[in-house]
Amino acid sequence: MKNKGYQQKRVQRSSKNNKQKKYTFKYMVVGGIIISLIVLFLVLYINQYVQISRKNLRVETLEEERQQVKRDKLYLQLQISRLQSLARIEEVAKDEFNMVEPNEIHYLVLEEDTLKEDYDQDEFQSETEDSKFNFGERLVIWLKGLTQVEAGSLD
Repeated sequence: MKNKGYQQKRVQRSSKNNKQKKYTFKYMVVGGIIISLIVLFLVLYINQYVQISRKNLRVETLEEERQQVKRDKLYLQLQISRLQSLARIEEVAKDEFNMVEPNEIHYLVLEEDTLKEDYDQDEFQSETEDSKFNFGERLVIWLKGLTQVEAGSLD
């Protein structure tokens, strides 16, 4: 009988051990899943942080390129202004094309009465010969009058 009691206690202890082993296995599985999820979230967080850092670096490099392009634009505008200056154009004309400045400037002065008669006569002719001149011819005549420049002036 002693053996029977001992065996029953042994069976009870082994069943307790089996139950404990089942519970510890379940806890280990649940703990492993929780640890895996925590590691997964940490990896995703670090990945997002790295992506944001890369994007910020790209933004900074693009901003530097933008500033460089702005500086280049200002430099080119300065070059354009320098090349278009009248002093430089005069220097190029003298050095490369062997041009010289005129010693004297000749002006043609017309008397006021002559100018008025010519103007009145032209106006009279244009009114009487309106049918002979079309709009295109008048425009050409007007443009020629605008492009005539006195010697020695740029106006």
